[in-house]
Amino acid sequence: MVSENFQTTGCTIKNDPQFKDYSFYFGSSEALTALRDRDFPGLTDKPVQQGQTITSKKVAYIANTSPETLLHEILHTYTAGRIEDYYADKAEGKHVPQYMEQAFGRLEKLMADFRSMNVSDNKAATTLQSELSRYQDDPVAQMSEFISWFLSNPELIELGKEIEVRSPLVRVAQKVIGLLRRVLGIKTDPGKNMFSNIRFNLDVISRLPKQDKLEEASARTRTIFDQVYGQDKDLDQIEQQYMTRLTQYLDRITDTQQASNGLTQKLLAQAGKAAAQARKAGFKMNDREVLAFQAVHAVMSSGMAMNGSALRQAKRIYGGALEVAPDNKKWAFLSGRNGRRKVQTGQTDLLATFVALSQVNSDFREELSDMDAPSMRLVKDDPNQGQIDHLLTRVANSIINWMTRLSISRKSMGTTAQSQLDALSAALVEVKDRRATRAEELAHKGVQAANERLAGYMGSDAGECRILR
Repeated sequence: MVSENFQTTGCTIKNDPQFKDYSFYFGSSEALTALRDRDFPGLTDKPVQQGQTITSKKVAYIANTSPETLLHEILHTYTAGRIEDYYADKAEGKHVPQYMEQAFGRLEKLMADFRSMNVSDNKAATTLQSELSRYQDDPVAQMSEFISWFLSNPELIELGKEIEVRSPLVRVAQKVIGLLRRVLGIKTDPGKNMFSNIRFNLDVISRLPKQDKLEEASARTRTIFDQVYGQDKDLDQIEQQYMTRLTQYLDRITDTQQASNGLTQKLLAQAGKAAAQARKAGFKMNDREVLAFQAVHAVMSSGMAMNGSALRQAKRIYGGALEVAPDNKKWAFLSGRNGRRKVQTGQTDLLATFVALSQVNSDFREELSDMDAPSMRLVKDDPNQGQIDHLLTRVANSIINWMTRLSISRKSMGTTAQSQLDALSAALVEVKDRRATRAEELAHKGVQAANERLAGYMGSDAGECRILR
């Protein structure tokens, strides 16, 4: 049993660079204890018994060389860095990739379900429950023990295969599995039991997206949207401009992992709220257009706040449009007559909303093209220079060009500007994730409907794990 699991877990571990940084020492309990105390004096008074892993020193001491103990300690070394990084980033409010946060959330739910179960007839399970209680105030050690025990101990492996996972918080939709396989290269399957779910989520948290896989997934997303909503060259260009090229430029001058999760979520929340209210006001946008709107809105919210020239141009165009705009529900929304949405700076996001709609909504662009533009310093010999929609595109492009120049010049920025750009970079990554997930939902509509019918059939038992006998 252990050797079979050793092979499946080993497929996940063998090529990992963090794992290769560890040193493993094998020997008797006495010899390993003496070696540990010599190298790290005062670390602990307890002897090395079966095995001990010191993650901060990237060292593992293994006294019992049975496959079970060896695999247990290897799993500790393998999971330590990822678990530590995740909980540290969460505690510090840094941006965590959506797929990573969801995988840890599923693992936490599985662990909570296991801890609440009556397993008094299984010695290994009761021992693990005691260990998890001992680490109640140490989520890193607690999660590491949970994964390592369940994937290495024969009794727990058998028990895990008997525990049916029925909670909708743990089960992974087919659309998400397909996306994770394409982007992360995952080959395992969550299955329907606790053991396979733990192994699947370990696979997820152990991998980083590969560039070629990301490009394949992006092409697939575009194809699905084209099939569902029809081809739209303007949207193709917007998505390429904001979700591909701009993220690549920002990547040179920002650190997505260092981004404040609070700032990122505020940008996304503002964009989401603006899109919902725009729809309510009568602007028709399908899901693809809404996601493109969110990306443009986030960029405009950040870019115009930091680029005085673009802000002045946008204000003049916006003011000119309001002077000649018809008196209807849409323009009442755009002018803020029905209530203004305040952002974290105390300003409104009316300008960002106005520019974003002009870029992604074809009906609005057509309406703007019939309006005379305010008098501005324009590019010579431009036949469209008198049209508001054309000027707004120029403003939007000027912000992207400005950010591009920042990435090339590597010019030093203040702390506020840097944190804003970090948050923007993280927000665009999340919009891309949402876009890919939405495409998979559309591609798996039939499966989704079946899952919903199944959830309804399962009724009140849907949130439980139960042991099959």
